[in-house]
Amino acid sequence: MNRMCIMDQLLITFDNEGLKIASNKEKYGIGLLRDERMWVDQEDIDILRVLLLGPGTTSIENYQKFCSMYTQRHGNRYRKIFATGVGSTCVARTLCMPISKFLPDDFDIDGFAIKHGLDPLKSKAVFNRMTREREIYHGCRGIRMFMIRPDLLKLWLMTVLRAYQASERVNGQTKITFLLATLTFPEEARRFIHTLEECLLDLWESIESSPVAGVATMLETGGAFISIEDILSAHGQDIEIIGGLVGVNDFTTACLNMNRNDAPKFMIPSYVESAMLKTSPFSSIETTVVGKAIRNALERSTFHARSRGKTMQWGLAGELAADWESVRWFARELSHVGLTYVSTSPETIAYSLVASASTRYQA
Repeated sequence: MNRMCIMDQLLITFDNEGLKIASNKEKYGIGLLRDERMWVDQEDIDILRVLLLGPGTTSIENYQKFCSMYTQRHGNRYRKIFATGVGSTCVARTLCMPISKFLPDDFDIDGFAIKHGLDPLKSKAVFNRMTREREIYHGCRGIRMFMIRPDLLKLWLMTVLRAYQASERVNGQTKITFLLATLTFPEEARRFIHTLEECLLDLWESIESSPVAGVATMLETGGAFISIEDILSAHGQDIEIIGGLVGVNDFTTACLNMNRNDAPKFMIPSYVESAMLKTSPFSSIETTVVGKAIRNALERSTFHARSRGKTMQWGLAGELAADWESVRWFARELSHVGLTYVSTSPETIAYSLVASASTRYQA
């Protein structure tokens, strides 16, 4: 799980005692909960596999049994996190893992079906259909799976929200923002918000009394860049889009049409040798195309929000959030157009913080 590190910290001074940083503790929180990072136990992963294969592969009773197991086991993970009672910020991101990670080509689907009471023929038919895709980074993951399977979207939302209710006495101050990974179409955001509001009204007297602060979008696809204003305009009865998170590496793939697995083997080194690129765009921010596009998206977001008397909070995530020069460039170039925080792994939070803060003192 990643944790959010707020960028608007103050670098105080370098002196004989070292580096001093003043932090805004009011903005500390649980941070970014990456749902896919919670699936590590083999038995739990098997539960998710059954759900992905769907209700058509087994009896209603057996499928409901796995739904109940999902709610209990996955809900317990969220409940323990919420019960920590840390701060006021929590961002829950939709499961962002390609199907091939859970159901690889060499997966023993016949043995799996027999073990878990599924119909082998029906399971194999669904497996063969689902595993035809080879795209890892821009394939069927994140919000896309939930659009194809709205039953899984509702199951996930109810699991997370009920987990919050179970810990509410301990941590009633925490507000939840739902982050939509791989968002491409405005309609995806609208459908998510509609389902979210339905779930909230099932559990709370009103949406206003619920713990949900709003919904945020990832900026990692070309569609999200092109349609950013329409995406940010998506809303329900009370729930709105309140900001976003730039997935820099995936957005780099979208902007440059370079596969980050294949391109570094030959094309990128060749471009570096010929001085077309200074370095790999997956190691350090490429500013002339990718950086320019991110700046443009945030400028449009800021203009769109201000024209409606609102503000949008944007963050930075991905491997480049741990690269010193990249973070410095983002802090210097984008903080004035809406970038307010960087989300990175715990071991690189201080590193990224110092990199962003150092732009106050160095050109």
